Amino acid sequence: MRIATARASLSPGRGGRGSAEMAIGDTGPGIPEELRGKIFEPFFSTKEEGIGLGLPIAQRIVEEHGGEIRVESSAGKGTVFIVSLPMG
Repeated sequence: MRIATARASLSPGRGGRGSAEMAIGDTGPGIPEELRGKIFEPFFSTKEEGIGLGLPIAQRIVEEHGGEIRVESSAGKGTVFIVSLPMG
């Protein structure tokens, strides 16, 4: 697992303001491209025991604070979630 922080800008759709970013990544199998569009949908899970609410709730909290969550994933190389929150 890797965690990194940086100062950045939110996407233009979010006003392009200065933001604090935190990237959390792993070196796992990655998220298949055909599933990436579904991971923030409530009740979507690839785990047999999962209820599929963790990422949708996290996304809602971040967006309610004016931020955004992005995901980058490569097969066999892992996944990185980037959380951006406005500064000031």
